[in-house]
Amino acid sequence: MTKKCESCRVGIDAKVEKCPNCGASQRSWFTRHPIITGIFILILLGIIGMVIVGMNPNSSNQLQTYSGGGGGNSFIQEHMEHALQHLVL
Repeated sequence: MTKKCESCRVGIDAKVEKCPNCGASQRSWFTRHPIITGIFILILLGIIGMVIVGMNPNSSNQLQTYSGGGGGNSFIQEHMEHALQHLVL
C-alpha cells in the first residue's frame, strides 16, 4: 500500500515514518508532539470533569467554612486580617 509524501508528493510506502526521498516526517502532528498532546488531553479531561460536576444537582458550589468550636472563626479571622495587613505593605 502506498501514499504520497506530504512534502515532496512522491509515492512512498504507507507505513514509513520518514520519506526516503526528502526525509520529511510522515507521522501525524499528535505523534510528533507527545508532550503537548498529553497536556492537551489532561486539560480537556479537566474541562469535561468540571462540566460534569457543574451539571450534578447534588454538588455544592458553596464554600464551607471551618468552625473548630470555641471561637475558631474569630481565630481564623484575626490571622487573615494580620496576613492582609502584611500584604498591603
